[in-house]
Amino acid sequence: MITILTPTYNRASLLPRLYASLCRQTCQDFEWIVVDDGSTDNTPQLFSAEEGPVPILKQCSIHLSAIGTLPEVGHRGLPCTDCLEEMRRGHFPQEGTAPAPVLTYIRKPNGGKHTAVNLGVQYANGELTLILDSDDELPPDSVEIIAEEWRQVRDYPMMAGVAGLDVDRHELTVIGSGLPKASVDCNAMEIRYRWKVTGDLKEVFRTSVLRAFPFPETAGERFCPEQLVWFRIAQQYQLHYFNRPVYIADYQTDGLSAGITRARMGSPRGAMLTYTELTAYRVPVLVKFKAAVNYWRFWYCRRADTVIPPIAWWWHGLRPLGWLMHRHDVSTSAGCPPCGTPQAMLQPM
Repeated sequence: MITILTPTYNRASLLPRLYASLCRQTCQDFEWIVVDDGSTDNTPQLFSAEEGPVPILKQCSIHLSAIGTLPEVGHRGLPCTDCLEEMRRGHFPQEGTAPAPVLTYIRKPNGGKHTAVNLGVQYANGELTLILDSDDELPPDSVEIIAEEWRQVRDYPMMAGVAGLDVDRHELTVIGSGLPKASVDCNAMEIRYRWKVTGDLKEVFRTSVLRAFPFPETAGERFCPEQLVWFRIAQQYQLHYFNRPVYIADYQTDGLSAGITRARMGSPRGAMLTYTELTAYRVPVLVKFKAAVNYWRFWYCRRADTVIPPIAWWWHGLRPLGWLMHRHDVSTSAGCPPCGTPQAMLQPM
């Protein structure tokens, strides 16, 4: 079984579209865990039945004769009222005598996507966990493809999971270069720096691996780059990359991808951790150089109480370049985000 984990924050208008894509899966051997990261919209109501909140773990009971019974998605990607009602009840289509998928809804105080992932993984029952953002969706054969590819490598202990391609929802094209061949078995660093693969990929990890490599949580910070954890995993494990699309991405103007620099400015310790660790890995020198500059770039966003991850002394000479980039960030972002940085810290030292 595969766990589909959805961290969400104020995405009530988009969750029904995601749910509809799960209902259309040709393979229903999955569970859906939704971690509500303190939404202030009507997200909780989407998961509430008439008699009250859906329990933390609820077995879906609806019996439908075929996968396609629920309404198809309309031209705007929004399901009809009936589909919304099924979602509130925690219902999924059921094929034959196989158990219907289970819905788990968890609500927590706002702490950022990475904290929601850490919590959701603790509830996961699947051998694999796929992180499905609330503004995205899956192609109808996504779970089936992932299960098929996983069966080829699951007996190899060094395999942390599998990874397929992302498709842009609007352009209907693969995001990035794709793979140079049908499949590649390597780690998350090699796929970028050895195989030169660009663009987004959808990693699906063993649940046990995600539990062993949680995202660092820093008080007051609500963002942590996935690269930090994926590259840590890469020091011990490989992934089975395959050249087939399994994920449909729909980047929102107010999403993390659109405001990535500002997100890092507001969470400087997570950014600094990512870049200082990158300088210590076996990657091209230019990659190390850029990482060191970025380390200092976000160093200037630190709070007075930030525990600063150290960087090797030989990268300290790049601090002025980092300050220049930081000043550019401040000017283009209409000031530093609310991270408590004193104005004096914005001056070079």
